[in-house]
Amino acid sequence: MGWGDWRVPELTEEVEFRLKVQELMVRSTFRRNPEAVLHQALLLAREKAILERTVEKAHRRIMELEVAAALGQAGGRSEEGQAKRAWRPWWFCLKR
Repeated sequence: MGWGDWRVPELTEEVEFRLKVQELMVRSTFRRNPEAVLHQALLLAREKAILERTVEKAHRRIMELEVAAALGQAGGRSEEGQAKRAWRPWWFCLKR
């Protein structure tokens, strides 16, 4: 896999089939109860916004790690966003 290929979504035929089934179910439900479909659409819009934000944050973190790896940095960042010190063996700290 090349750099950045992980960002390209690939849907299997099984997923495409399930999406088509869901589409047909929504069309059927809309004819009987449009209010229920509207409610579901609003829930999906909220869920989509949450997922987009999560993916955006993960993407930024992955880019940070890729840059750190390219530059040969051992430290990276902590969960709080602060730079971490690179690990050193205990004998490195001994005075010579």
